[in-house]
Amino acid sequence: MANKGFYIKSVVAKGELVQDSQINFVKGCNVVYGPSDTGKTSLYSVIEFLLGKSSNPKIPLEGTGYTDFLMEIHTYGEEFYTIHRKLNGPSVKVKPCSIMEYYDDSIKYDEYKINAQSANSYSSFLLSLVDVSDIRIKINPSKLHKLTFSTIRHLIFVDETRILNEKSPFYIETNPALYLKCRNILSYLMTGHDDSSYIPEEDLKIRKSRIQGKIDYVTEEIEKKNNKIVEIGDVSYVNLKDSRLLEYYKIEIEKTSLTLSQLYKQKKEISSNLEDLSSEFMFNNEFLERMKLLKEHYRIDLERLEFINEGRNLYKELSFVKCPLCGEFIAKEIVENIESSNFLTAIQNEYISIKSKYNDIDNLITEKEGKIKKLYDEISVIKNKLSNLTCKIDKIEPDLSLLKESLEQAEIIIEKKTTLTNLEDDVRILSVQLSQLKDSLANTKAIHPTENRTDIASDYMNTVKQILSDWKFPDTETISFEYQPTFDFVLSGKGRQLYGKGKRAVSFTAIMIALLDYCYEKSIPFSRLLVIDSPLTAHYDKHQEITQEDQLDNSILNAFFRYCNEKIWNYQFIMFDNKIPENKELMNNIHIIKFVGKGEDGRNGFYIGK
Repeated sequence: MANKGFYIKSVVAKGELVQDSQINFVKGCNVVYGPSDTGKTSLYSVIEFLLGKSSNPKIPLEGTGYTDFLMEIHTYGEEFYTIHRKLNGPSVKVKPCSIMEYYDDSIKYDEYKINAQSANSYSSFLLSLVDVSDIRIKINPSKLHKLTFSTIRHLIFVDETRILNEKSPFYIETNPALYLKCRNILSYLMTGHDDSSYIPEEDLKIRKSRIQGKIDYVTEEIEKKNNKIVEIGDVSYVNLKDSRLLEYYKIEIEKTSLTLSQLYKQKKEISSNLEDLSSEFMFNNEFLERMKLLKEHYRIDLERLEFINEGRNLYKELSFVKCPLCGEFIAKEIVENIESSNFLTAIQNEYISIKSKYNDIDNLITEKEGKIKKLYDEISVIKNKLSNLTCKIDKIEPDLSLLKESLEQAEIIIEKKTTLTNLEDDVRILSVQLSQLKDSLANTKAIHPTENRTDIASDYMNTVKQILSDWKFPDTETISFEYQPTFDFVLSGKGRQLYGKGKRAVSFTAIMIALLDYCYEKSIPFSRLLVIDSPLTAHYDKHQEITQEDQLDNSILNAFFRYCNEKIWNYQFIMFDNKIPENKELMNNIHIIKFVGKGEDGRNGFYIGK
């Protein structure tokens, strides 16, 4: 609770052609005082307006021209917001900033509707600040109402008229039929428990209609489930306790899958080996073809050189045999010159070199042909192995598929059996429900829930008693609470409503202060702001007779301010009144805001005007 709730820092009114009017407040106790008709009630109504009251604030003549109202609030969790609402405005804008920063367009705002019932309403925002969420209150025997900020407004704001009322301080509704709501709000604040668990009273016609609807629904469900039972058919032969068949299928599938996995692995390895050998075979085959081509080139070169050598032998014979064409001999010295030239030596050397290469290639070709044959044989063996593996895989795969299908069929059958059993159980349960519903429908008596009782906590009553005693209020020896008919406190046997206006106002204030103290001490989420108009000054009609009973003793006035001055406030208290004590020491710790009458020095009311 220590970091929940909020207090008011500043209230500002703005408009065209008028000066900004601003009042600052502090944590704890704030007193706005001054004579009558100085604008205190106007400021009170502006605060109510900015905190969600639907009607416009009371604006006196000097307030003419003011159209925009702002309030800076600080949470006890050290967050702060500025609330902006226009006159006649159905919504508010909220920015996470101070009033000084509000018109900075870079700061985004949230807009909330005042009377919206949605979760994003202004009421929901204010309740979130006091840590109240989704509280349900019974407003009559047949209806629950979600707690809103407006619902608890009468416990936060007390105006100058209501504070004098003879009705209970906890009642705000004018219709006595709605007093139950007010009592149940107080019950929540006393206990911290709402009416969410309450079952509203039900009209007999609505009850019969509801039960008949359930009967129709249950009957339809029984029919649907019976139709499904017929669709499933007879599966009584299935023994749900015998799981051996499923286990057999699962084991066989696991074994077969493992075998198949190993075969795939072998096939992958053999295929990889076959690919390597095939690549090597192709390479060697290509190499062999190239060597054969080179060998052929060498053979042609050798034939050419042999032809040249044969020509040499022929022209050597022409030195001693006549040429058959010209009939002459070749001179012996010419033949000798040819024989002794380097040309013949080069031819002989080239022949020897090519012959050597020819023989080497011939040997290499023989070697490669042997290797190619060996590779071919290895490839043939591997292809046979691969073919055998493929045959095994082709045989096992259908077996595995068959096992899986068998397992799936077995599981489907068992699932049908399980579904059938569940459906039959559901039909039995629904049939019992149907019988009970028909019995309930035959019962024509309406069910009346027990009325819950609002018990006023003794700790709260003791706090009220202590405050009144501290304020020197008379008749505080004993204090009790009358639930009917007044729903109000009784002081030493005298009902609170029987006191004069002055004492009713003071006791009303004590009851509200004690309520906030109690909720804070018990960590029950509630407001940490209390605003009261005229707790010490009773207002009268012009022609109303004022009795001694209506007057308020100065001793109570002084004791009241002494209490407010010395109290350690866990919330903000703002009061508006005409009176303050003459002894200023009784107000050392109180934030005083003084309004003066016209013609006097000082601030004349909330609105400054032009």
